[in-house]
Formats: sequence, structure tokens, C-alpha cells
Amino acid sequence: MAVFYRTNSQSRALEEIFIRAAVPYKIMGGTKFYERAEIKDALAYLIAVANPADEMSLRRILNKPRRGIGGVTEANIARFAEDRGITFREALAASAEIGLGPKLQAALTQLDTVLREATEILIPPRERCRRPPRWPKGSRCC
Repeated sequence: MAVFYRTNSQSRALEEIFIRAAVPYKIMGGTKFYERAEIKDALAYLIAVANPADEMSLRRILNKPRRGIGGVTEANIARFAEDRGITFREALAASAEIGLGPKLQAALTQLDTVLREATEILIPPRERCRRPPRWPKGSRCC
């Protein structure tokens, strides 16, 4: 069977149908919807909001859109997080302590602000990080 379509935007609807029906398929001459860079980036932003501990998603969006953050800065953030026993996300929030230049600090602070604001909008406070009553007072769950 072959299905022809004019625009790549139509591929998603067809892919969803094939996936639900367990019909094997192959896209010829285009990119599968979920393999497109912009879709992976958008999903990484959503995952970073829903799961702040997901380092892979945070690393993917670190410089998307371009913020002037390269591999060396990314490695510095990771080393800072590892040295202090905190998550990559928590290290972003502490960008002033990492020892980066003012432009990089501003870029990391801006990303941290975007992620915090998205969390405020997308995840109601009652659903964030519920702590079981048996945990010692002052301990953290995320």
C-alpha cells in the first residue's frame, strides 16, 4: 500500500493512524513527525517542565533557541551539579555560583525563569512534588 500527500504537516495524522492500527509504515522523502528537530525540542521543553530531574531534556534545550551556551559551559554546569550533589536543573538556578561570565549567567537565568514560569502555568501547585508524611521534616522529594 502507498499513501501520497502534498505537505509534511499531513504526515502526523497518517502516522498516528498507522501507529494505532499497528500497521508498519515507512516515510519516503520526508521526516517522521516525531523525528523532526523542532518537535523533539518542543517535547524536551515539556519534559523539562514535567520532570526537572531529566538532564537529557535540559541539555537538549540548553541552547534552543540559541543563547550562546556551548559544550564547555554545559560541561561546567554538569561538573558544578555533580560536585554539589544537585541536579542539572538546580545548577541552572544557581548560575551565579558557577563562575560564568555575565552573558552566560543572564542566558541561564532566562532559561531558568522560562522553565519556572512554565511549571507555574502547566503544573498546579497541589500536583508538584508531593511529600509522603513519613519523610523527615525538611527533606526534599525532588
